Amino acid sequence: MKTNWLAWLLLLGACLTPTQRREDDLMRSAREWNDDFRWGRYDIAGQAMPLEERQLFLSRQQAIGDDLVMADFEVTAINFQKASETASVNVKIEWYRKSDPTVRSAALQQRWEIREGHWMMVKQKRVSGDRFPLVPEPVAAPPLDPK
Repeated sequence: MKTNWLAWLLLLGACLTPTQRREDDLMRSAREWNDDFRWGRYDIAGQAMPLEERQLFLSRQQAIGDDLVMADFEVTAINFQKASETASVNVKIEWYRKSDPTVRSAALQQRWEIREGHWMMVKQKRVSGDRFPLVPEPVAAPPLDPK
């Protein structure tokens, strides 16, 4: 008896629930986005960001120019929320500047959301490690006047 593997794969794919499919799509999208980010394909990475965030991201990248070199990244965790329509993705990155070849590292947390049927990386923040120039930092409140 000959097994038709393609038929089995199609049947298996049909058994995935919409939630499982969204989760699989995000795992792939998050790795692809961070791979584009790592290799400096910022225009491609920007396509998976809301317009306002994409413009801020690309302006930060242009301000740095080609001085920044991404050495490595690793997606360390993906946590789904709200019926798998939002998620946080934890990423460890390593980079250096051509003007200062000291390798630095940071842990980032990215917020992903389903928008118009597609996963989009809507925000990222540094949660530990060295300050990374392509991720905005919160503005510190001015010190209180002790008068």
